[in-house]
Amino acid sequence: MKNIILLILAVFILLSCGEKKDHQETNTSLKPRVAVVNYPLNYFTIRIADNIVDVVYPVPGDIDPAYWEPEPQQVELYQNADLIILNGADYAKWIEKVSLPKRKIINSSLAIKDNYIKLQEGITHSHGPKGKHEHKGFAFTTWLNFKYAIIQAEAVKDALIKLLPDSKDNFEKNFSSLKNDLENLDKRMSEISLNISEPIIASHHVYQYFAEGYDINIISVHWEPTDMPDEIEWEKFDKLLKANPTSIMIWEDEPVPKLEQELLKREIQVVVFNPGSNTPANGDFLDLMKTNIFNLGEI
Repeated sequence: MKNIILLILAVFILLSCGEKKDHQETNTSLKPRVAVVNYPLNYFTIRIADNIVDVVYPVPGDIDPAYWEPEPQQVELYQNADLIILNGADYAKWIEKVSLPKRKIINSSLAIKDNYIKLQEGITHSHGPKGKHEHKGFAFTTWLNFKYAIIQAEAVKDALIKLLPDSKDNFEKNFSSLKNDLENLDKRMSEISLNISEPIIASHHVYQYFAEGYDINIISVHWEPTDMPDEIEWEKFDKLLKANPTSIMIWEDEPVPKLEQELLKREIQVVVFNPGSNTPANGDFLDLMKTNIFNLGEI
């Protein structure tokens, strides 16, 4: 009889532990989910919300989020989120092809929509494994003007406060810290830009807001860091260089050695300025932008 009672007690304890564990897992799953479309917004949201929300960002690290095409199960992650934060300026075309609950959506760059930069023409080239695609509509790397990045971060903060008003003080405090970091980036970049008197050639059309924000003359081509341009492309480049003498070319990533050697023959210095659209291999958004600014300041 005693053994039976002990057995019943043991079963009861095990069931109780299981219920407690299930309850804890349920509590974790009840944390609001905030879905974002690119890494800068992912970083801003994490900095502001801390651990109060779960940030949903399912874009693979080797794909440009602007041209990512989510699978149905990934679209579901956005549909089921409590808040969906977009970049605006035509970023992430897939959004137009799926049904997302409008009441959950905020455009983080809405406050600067009158300052969106319209692309002059459709531009076809490739980013990563997804192959060729076309740039048209508006330029969308808004966050590279750090003043705009602050505006986008503030929009994230305001949306989080609306979602979780009881956490307003935490959000305000964390945003203030983030804003200070972004202001320091803006200040340093403004200082460096005063020393840039020559035009800069860029490997891609992704630096429009950066150029405008810091009054830098940037002329873009359509080159990939992994691909060696052919003779015709080099001829076009030399004509461009003759019309716009410069010693600087900025790249999203380090170009292959052979390409860099050809540029050095033309006395062109390679400067990596990664826009930070997707998760960096090392560090975070702030680290990446500090590195970008340092690289540009070294020329």
